[in-house]
Amino acid sequence: MTDFRDLVGDDLTPEEEARLLRVHDLLVEIGPPPELPPTLANLEPPEAEIKVYPHLPKRRWPAAVLVAAAVALFAFGGGYLFGDRHGGGFEAEHQVAMRPPTGEGLARASISVGAVDKAGNWPIQFRSTNLPEQPKGGHYDLWLTDKTGRLLCGSFRVNGKTTTIKMNVPYRLGPEVGWVVTANESSKVLLTT
Repeated sequence: MTDFRDLVGDDLTPEEEARLLRVHDLLVEIGPPPELPPTLANLEPPEAEIKVYPHLPKRRWPAAVLVAAAVALFAFGGGYLFGDRHGGGFEAEHQVAMRPPTGEGLARASISVGAVDKAGNWPIQFRSTNLPEQPKGGHYDLWLTDKTGRLLCGSFRVNGKTTTIKMNVPYRLGPEVGWVVTANESSKVLLTT
């Protein structure tokens, strides 16, 4: 009989060795399997019938894979080109730069303002760079400032170095308005025009 150490070696963890030793002891306790009866020992295996399914000959599989890949590439490329040229851009009437109020720090932003629609909504695109990511539950707020105070335009989160957000504001945008960014609806200005 073979020794347990000869079977498993010496490089096991104590847990693995204990588990394998239990299995080894159970196998030794059960003993060897019963002998095969002589009536079954001399039987030949049955002949297996091999069926060929001629749906697609083997030599045509590479061509089918190549055609499928070409169709997928064409669909992806067409979607990329169509999506990039139609509705992916933003037509700005004017743009405003934002920086920290102290002038120090790497965070920057810009606001591009589009043409007002019939309902009086102004489309804007806000693009920030180097704003730190917020902790869980945190966010930034974009405010429009004028002689009456601050008007909330929207809240956003950043992920990575650059974040771009499109939104609409219903406020009148004239030369007297400014913009500020704060964190979590606080009054501390992080970026301003």
